[in-house]
Amino acid sequence: INAVDKHGRNALRYAIDFGNENLVKLLLSNENCERNYKDYDQMTPLHLAIKRKSPEIVNLLLSGQHGQQADPNIVNRFGQTPLHLAASVGYVDIIRSLLAIKLNEPCDPTLLDSHQLTAYDLAKNNHHEACAKLIEEYEEEWSKHSPRTLISTSFHAPSSLRATGSMSLHPATNLERKNDETSDDSSLMSTSKPSKSSSRCVQRPSDQ
Repeated sequence: INAVDKHGRNALRYAIDFGNENLVKLLLSNENCERNYKDYDQMTPLHLAIKRKSPEIVNLLLSGQHGQQADPNIVNRFGQTPLHLAASVGYVDIIRSLLAIKLNEPCDPTLLDSHQLTAYDLAKNNHHEACAKLIEEYEEEWSKHSPRTLISTSFHAPSSLRATGSMSLHPATNLERKNDETSDDSSLMSTSKPSKSSSRCVQRPSDQ
């Protein structure tokens, strides 16, 4: 099911390329289907679904069927994650899915592309204010409750320091709670500040 042609493309790649949601669903129903396969341009199925502006296929890839989820932090040859792509073109619904779905590997908003830009930077630079707002709010929660930081330290910290009360380890859960306290109108207004991410972000090396 993961066999590729001379162009390095497999069946899932073609199904997404043609926007065939039913075929994508069928392929993903096979537990051996590789959701993170990278083509010659280092594009994953998730990258391609965003490029094709297909939120339905994005959600299928992130659904966790058979215990598998597409990794939202894999980068293409330009160092861009799926979040970078969605932010650069202003796909609000797709960004919302990437940030809201509870993933085994939560979306990291601090990763830098080959131009040393975060997804937030791309959204701001391209005047996609609603996208920038979503990413900014998510990043605020990420910086306070990053699952990677908490998971790596929780086994060594005293139990009194590990207690988190009702706070979830996943930043999307806390973002949902924060959004419940604000109106829908205010969530679409940009209150973005100049990015301060360059001092604390890292560039994720491209997987080979």
